[in-house]
Parts: sequence; C-alpha cells; structure tokens
Amino acid sequence: FPVTIHTSTGEIKAEFDKLYEEIIEINEISPISNIVIPIGNDLFHVDGELHTTSNGTPQDVDPDLYKHFKMGIHLSRYFIDCLKLIADVEVPIITGNHSRYTEMMLGVSLAAIYRDNPNVKVDDSPNVRKYYKYGKTLLGFSHGEKKPDFYSRLLPFEAKQYFSECS
Repeated sequence: FPVTIHTSTGEIKAEFDKLYEEIIEINEISPISNIVIPIGNDLFHVDGELHTTSNGTPQDVDPDLYKHFKMGIHLSRYFIDCLKLIADVEVPIITGNHSRYTEMMLGVSLAAIYRDNPNVKVDDSPNVRKYYKYGKTLLGFSHGEKKPDFYSRLLPFEAKQYFSECS
C-alpha cells in the first residue's frame, strides 16, 4: 500500500480505510496471524528546511515540515493501531532517497511509541533493505533505487539466515 504525503491526509486515510475493510474480510475467511506494513519510501519527500532530497535536489513542496512530520506520525500510528486489532504487526522502516533522515526519525519515534506493545515490532534499524521470513517465503523490502536483479543478487548474502530455509 504505497502512501505519500503529496496527497491530502483525508485521501490517504480514505484509501487505507478501504484497504482495511478488505483485510477484515480476508481475516474472517482465513485468520491473519501477522501483518508486515513497510513505512517510509519517501513518505516526506524532502529532508530539511531547504526543501531538498537527502542528496540535495530541490523539491517544490509545502514548506511546513513540522506539519508533514506530524501528519506522517499520525497516519503511521493510525495504520498500525487499526492493523494491530487484527494481528501482530511488524513495521520495517524503509528509508527512501528523498527523505532518508526524516524517515529514520519517524522510525525511532514509532519504536519508542510501541516499545511496550508486544503485538507491534518496529524495525528502526538503519539498514536500507530489510528481510522477513514467512513460512517458506522470504520477503525483501527496499525503496527500489536499483534494478530488480541487483536485489536478487544481494538476497542470498544479506538474508543468509533465511535464504536456505525458503523456496
């Protein structure tokens, strides 16, 4: 479920609410034990008061970064709080190339908020790629700045603890 702050909060919430209803229906047919919801991927679009990407490319955006961060944390919490009513939730923070440091701060904030919740695990580690094993399936998450074959070559090395157990 890709989410960007370029749209209004109401539109993002409405899209999530539609998706959430579908998840509830699926859960009634086949109970869900675990939900992985990657958050980040240039959610904020810029890093800092100069309104540039993490690498310094200027962007034409709303200058109120406080509002953006507050909106991002509230939306993230809304998503997590809804989903944790269905199943355990894992949240890998996937930093993008536009708002890498702001997304790191979001991850640290979410990890602090949910630190005492046994049903929510936030992976705020600085790794730009994160891996999860579900049964015999290995999931890899990345912002995707490189071609897919680059990631498939890295997988056996970066996720070696899971790789041999997955098909």
